[in-house]
Amino acid sequence: MNTAFKEQVNQHLESERSLEQFLGFQTPAQQFELSAALSQLLPQADAVLTLLGSGQGLGFAVALERKVPLIVAQDRPFKFEGVYVSEVDDKILFALQDHLEGVKSVVVIQDVLRRGYSSLGLVGLAAQAGAQVVGFGALVEYSNLGGRNRLEMMNFPVQVLAQVAHTPRGLQPERRGVY
Repeated sequence: MNTAFKEQVNQHLESERSLEQFLGFQTPAQQFELSAALSQLLPQADAVLTLLGSGQGLGFAVALERKVPLIVAQDRPFKFEGVYVSEVDDKILFALQDHLEGVKSVVVIQDVLRRGYSSLGLVGLAAQAGAQVVGFGALVEYSNLGGRNRLEMMNFPVQVLAQVAHTPRGLQPERRGVY
């Protein structure tokens, strides 16, 4: 499965837009296949934490696979009381306190790992609730943008199904291997 997915990713490397359109148009069946492959790489947790948008379908599939709650944060303020707020670099994220209440551990799921600022924002939300982030999972990592390094410097394990790199000739499959 992972090799077939990497080959499909490699066929969509004309641009970031092309790659992300490919990721966004995965059927529910494909989402569940990818979530099963990613879920096997990640440690157990009480909940899955993701960001509203393109990664929430994958987050939903991983949560369903693991039979744990899905917690969705967003980058717009909620119009409710009881909200956690996390700011990293220029990213401000929000999550409802009720959704994180009682959660001890989470895995963070995103479709794409770039610079890691959104991921670190999700760490901040989990920390405010007293939950520990036990791992990160993504379908694709832009390996030379530093997201993995930022997360691993804080001792968070990162698992991805495919890595690509920005090069002078455009996007290329990562050839240095998984870290």
